[in-house]
Amino acid sequence: MTVKITKIYELVRSIYKILPMSALLQAILVLIHPFYVSVTKINHNEVSRHLEISCKIFTDDLEKALKKDSEQKPDLKNQASLDLNDKLIQEYLINKLKITIQQKNIELEYLGFENEEEATIIYFESKQIIPTPLEINVVNNFLTEIIPDQLNIVHYYQGNFHKTYQLSRKENTINWKLP
Repeated sequence: MTVKITKIYELVRSIYKILPMSALLQAILVLIHPFYVSVTKINHNEVSRHLEISCKIFTDDLEKALKKDSEQKPDLKNQASLDLNDKLIQEYLINKLKITIQQKNIELEYLGFENEEEATIIYFESKQIIPTPLEINVVNNFLTEIIPDQLNIVHYYQGNFHKTYQLSRKENTINWKLP
């Protein structure tokens, strides 16, 4: 094992000397050490007074998680399976993403999903009308049951205010006091 790691390290070092941090080098580094990350954006729309939420997750990882919780095999890139995929995604993510504002649970309405290259983007909106929040609590457990190293980045936007936090299996909750 150590010999393989040493050879890989030497290969990466030799490439690094030849090329600056290019797309090729980044691709090699990703192959050597894959990363697992999702990005969730939560925007408080001051006009409609709803939360608008998008979640970007690697498609293959999401399919693995959906398959674990279902007897049916999801294929998120297959348009013929749209109804099944919608059902599986909605059930999975509604249980993995929890938002409270001023200590009140926010119900999320699933709006749908779309594929973008290697990722799936899922859209939600709060069912409740929400006055300008003073405090928000977000729990994000996307994929942590199947990928121990999963990181879930959460962005929150409210007018010109923006906060970002990185969640993980060990630390899956963030509580922000807002301006």
